Amino acid sequence: MRVGIREVKNGLSRYLKYVKNGESIIITERNNPIAKIIPIDDNLLPEYGVLIKEGTLSWSGGKPQGSAEKKSNTDKQIAEYVTEDRR
Repeated sequence: MRVGIREVKNGLSRYLKYVKNGESIIITERNNPIAKIIPIDDNLLPEYGVLIKEGTLSWSGGKPQGSAEKKSNTDKQIAEYVTEDRR
């Protein structure tokens, strides 16, 4: 299926349903293909399964929280670093 950018933008949910059903969508700009949306194949990313088995990767099903904020070992202000860099 070939679809223009504007049409995809205005009906993204509808086109994602096509992709979920196994169809590929080619997105065009002025009739020139610029992108392709394809259904995900579990075999495309086998490294995730390996990382989960190793214990390196885990997911509880919720929104990722990111890493903890790192604390600076110095008491310098950002302005002091900028001043040093300008010298």
